[in-house]
Amino acid sequence: MPLVKQDSPLQADRRSRGVPQTVNPGALAPPEHVQANDRKEADERAPVPDTARPRQPVDYVKSFEHVVTRMLIVMMGFVIVLAVVDLAWILIEDLLSPPFALLEIGELLDIFGLFLLVLIGIELLETLKAYVRARVIRAEVVILVGMIALARKIVTLDLKDVASASLIGIAAIVVALGITYYLIRKTHDRDHAPTPEDA
Repeated sequence: MPLVKQDSPLQADRRSRGVPQTVNPGALAPPEHVQANDRKEADERAPVPDTARPRQPVDYVKSFEHVVTRMLIVMMGFVIVLAVVDLAWILIEDLLSPPFALLEIGELLDIFGLFLLVLIGIELLETLKAYVRARVIRAEVVILVGMIALARKIVTLDLKDVASASLIGIAAIVVALGITYYLIRKTHDRDHAPTPEDA
């Protein structure tokens, strides 16, 4: 038969009077050496803060890259603002010059070239932002910048002063950039296509 623990006379008297029994917290607490071992294991599992790790040369290089990239973003934004101001000034000046509110073909080509120049700056700024976020340079953005720059060159090009060999070279570059951009976009769409498991 299992042994039944008998209450002491004091506990029996309290039980008969309806006095709640008190439990000694020290009786339920684990021994001191067990608590010390638990605290030691918790300290070992805790992550070491970055401040405790000595800085490596790679960390200085990353900090330098971060500062340089931020400076490039600020300067690129300043250049874009200047390009927009220059575009607005030229547009207003051409509209106010006689004949009033009319633009000649040469003036239109110059304005279109400035528009494309602003777009090139915006795409370069987007490339810098992508590099800051993911530390990678998006090849499709670089190809797109090249295509816009080439389109600007074609728009402002005077075909009368260009040799046929140069035109063939420009056409070959346009085809190469177009094929490259198509392949990059196709690969990107295939890699990010939803799988049957995600559906």
